[in-house]
Amino acid sequence: VLKTVRYVPAILDARFCERCYTEIHEMWHLKQDYEARREGWPVITDKNYKDYCKWLRQKCEKRIKKLGITEKKAREISRYAWESFCAGEFDEVEAEYEASRRVKELRQKKGGRDAY
Repeated sequence: VLKTVRYVPAILDARFCERCYTEIHEMWHLKQDYEARREGWPVITDKNYKDYCKWLRQKCEKRIKKLGITEKKAREISRYAWESFCAGEFDEVEAEYEASRRVKELRQKKGGRDAY
């Protein structure tokens, strides 16, 4: 399965941290894929994609639970994290959590400014 990120044109007008959020989220999926390969998964194809998603979501669910992320806390991360949590798409919840956490760190380093 081809790993391609497509941006909507509006992202070009977004503030720096908003653009970073999307990029971090998508790069987290790349990390998930890399770790799957290290754990023995072959290249992800159309044929094994459903099995891969099932395996990945189970793995991510364990981490999400370990982090204490509940349905309520997922809602605090983002609407998408909450929707994904409710749908059992824990790989997306994990990516949203990581993007949220890292963008928060960026903002703190820059004194809360989000102008660039």
